[in-house]
Amino acid sequence: MESLKKTTLFFGRIFISILFILSAINKIFHWQETQNGLVNLFYDWQSYISFSVTFQAGFANLIAWSQEILIVMTIFELVGGLLIFFGIKPKLGAILIILILLPTTFLLHPFWFLDGAKREMQGVLFLKNLAILGGLFFISVFGVKLNEMFSLPPSKND
Repeated sequence: MESLKKTTLFFGRIFISILFILSAINKIFHWQETQNGLVNLFYDWQSYISFSVTFQAGFANLIAWSQEILIVMTIFELVGGLLIFFGIKPKLGAILIILILLPTTFLLHPFWFLDGAKREMQGVLFLKNLAILGGLFFISVFGVKLNEMFSLPPSKND
């Protein structure tokens, strides 16, 4: 039973971290396209919240800071993913990713503004991100370091 726990922890770390490591690498290799997408996202939000001049001004400010926002996002994704992957400081890694994934989830998947098939698709993607966030919350609380993973105490059920 202990080897099953170790194996499960190992693959769990790999599966959740690889998503963010590859995402950060993709951002690096497609920097301009990613930055353009971020700017377009902020423009979309300006149209979603056309009823509020204050929020529109806030998103206009975000457009001006898109390069810096993208740098922080990429660093948090890459460092967080690597910390979880290698089991060095998985709690810190999870927190770094949570800090970017939480706002990203709400900004990228605003299903509540959409209709029809787009609403359905964005709703599913929103819920998928919430599930990933749930796993990251678990890691941020119970994260297992690499050296601890290979010396798990036996549970009462073993």
